[in-house]
Amino acid sequence: MPTLPAHDFLSIDESATTLETTPLAVRRLVARKTLPATRLGEGGSFRIPAADLNAYIGHNAPDLIPPVWSTQTERANGAFAQRFADAVIEAAEDQVLSDEQARELFADSPMSDSIDFKLTVTPAIRAVVESPVPASVFAPPKQQPPDYPDWRFLYLVVYLREAAEKVLRRGALGLRGGDIYESPERYTEVVAAATTRVLEQKITFSKNHLIEQKALGSWKTIFYVLSHTAIAPAEIMAAVTQSAF
Repeated sequence: MPTLPAHDFLSIDESATTLETTPLAVRRLVARKTLPATRLGEGGSFRIPAADLNAYIGHNAPDLIPPVWSTQTERANGAFAQRFADAVIEAAEDQVLSDEQARELFADSPMSDSIDFKLTVTPAIRAVVESPVPASVFAPPKQQPPDYPDWRFLYLVVYLREAAEKVLRRGALGLRGGDIYESPERYTEVVAAATTRVLEQKITFSKNHLIEQKALGSWKTIFYVLSHTAIAPAEIMAAVTQSAF
C-alpha cells in the first residue's frame, strides 16, 4: 500500500518507491501529465511535488500500471493487424464496381491506367470493426485487456505503437530515438507524430476492370481505399492513445 511522502519534493526513484512501482511507471505518469513535475535545468532530473503525489495517492493512484509494449509483442500482433485488414477488405467487396461502372469512372480520365475509389463504411464493414477481438488473438496464457472494446481498437493500438517506434527509431521531429516517456514534450511530440502517421494510412485493395474489348490497355486498375480516419474518429483515437502508451 503506497505511503504518503514526508518531503516537499521527491525524485522519480523516490516516487516509485512510495507508489510501490517502477521508475518507468512514474516517468510515464509524468510524461502524460498525470503527475505534475518540474525539471532541474535543461536535461536535469524531475522533481515531483509531494502534495501532488499525495493527491494522486488519495485518488487511488489511477493509471499506475503501464501497458505492455515490447518489440516481441508488436511482431506477434503484426499478423493480427493483417487479419483485420483482410476482414475489412472482405466486408468491402460489395462496393466493387462492375466493369460497366468502371468504364463510366474512367470516362473522365481516359489516359489514366488506375483510379482510386473511396470506400464508405457500410454496415458490413462496421460489423467487422466493432466486433469483439477474436479469442485466438489472446490464446492462453494471454488475456484480452479489458479496455479493448472491439477488433478495430486493438488494430489501431498495434498500428499506433508501430508508428511511434518508427518515429523514435528514425529520429523524426529532431528526436534522436530513445524513450517515449523521457519528458512530457517528447511524449506529446511522438504521440502526435505517430497519430498523424496512422490517420494518413489506408486499407487498400485493387481490382482490374475490362474497359475496352479490342484495345491495348483494355484492362485498367481501380484501387479501393478505406482511410483510417473513416474508422477512427477523434474520440476513438483518444482512447486508443491512452491504451497504447
